[in-house]
Amino acid sequence: LCARRVCAVCLGLEDATVEIGRTKGKKPFLLHGSQSDDKPNFNFNVSHDGRHVVVCAEPRTIVGVDVCAPDSERKGGGE
Repeated sequence: LCARRVCAVCLGLEDATVEIGRTKGKKPFLLHGSQSDDKPNFNFNVSHDGRHVVVCAEPRTIVGVDVCAPDSERKGGGE
């Protein structure tokens, strides 16, 4: 839902029209992307760990993001 909303807002689309697929490597991508002069290669990525979520989006280049919860929030962490 978070990725769908980010894509919709960035591209000026309705949430329900945003379809997300995944590459063989599990990277999300728009199935029916919105190409325009100001966003010729809209790309986004999502990462989550525990209660932490990060979403990034870029109109021109491929992006990636990774997040890792602090040890103190992990099961058995901080001992």
